[in-house]
Amino acid sequence: MFAKVLAGTLMGVVAATLCHVVVGDAVGGDESGGNVGLWTALAGFLVVFALAITATRGRDAWGRGLLIAGLLSLLMAIVVSGTFEAHEIERQAREAGQVGAAIVMVMAGTLFARVSAALACFLGLVFLIGSYLALRRTDSCSE
Repeated sequence: MFAKVLAGTLMGVVAATLCHVVVGDAVGGDESGGNVGLWTALAGFLVVFALAITATRGRDAWGRGLLIAGLLSLLMAIVVSGTFEAHEIERQAREAGQVGAAIVMVMAGTLFARVSAALACFLGLVFLIGSYLALRRTDSCSE
């Protein structure tokens, strides 16, 4: 029981963080996006904790938590790669007359978005591989 509670708590915190980033960035970074992100973080924690507690073994609890975290990480890669809008920055810079600064900002923002998406994809794959290893069936019958 202790292993299931530990897995539910730790993986729930990871899932809550990923839910907050995914939903907060998808909705927007303003006040409403932050509040929605906090509610989904709480929901993500409760879902992962409930899945871990209802697991038959501690290993299954860890696997379920890793599966949810892996899927959220892959979703985060999609959201992060699409949040930076170069056209909006270009339009604002053209209106302000600072085209040189806008070019640098667009290049840096695009690079940051792509690197963040690649890291999130890698993190998602690590979580999914860990989930596969935790949830696979091991045959105790050896011939």
